[in-house]
Amino acid sequence: MSLSRKWLSPSSSFSTTKTGNIEMSFLVIEDVLKNSTSANAETIFTVLTTQLNKLGLEVKDSSSLISDGVAVMTG
Repeated sequence: MSLSRKWLSPSSSFSTTKTGNIEMSFLVIEDVLKNSTSANAETIFTVLTTQLNKLGLEVKDSSSLISDGVAVMTG
């Protein structure tokens, strides 16, 4: 039996001060099932906040969320 992998790849879009252009940067690609058997909301939140903390970022500083519309991401 093999488990399918579930990946989370948060990105950041920002405006640069030098050019005023909007740029996008992928922050990390993380296997959501690395330490869990379910890609549920709690697991996704844990993976996301752990990775953001490693980068010195906080969820409260985010201004939007974009997803594929799956219920576990949007509630």
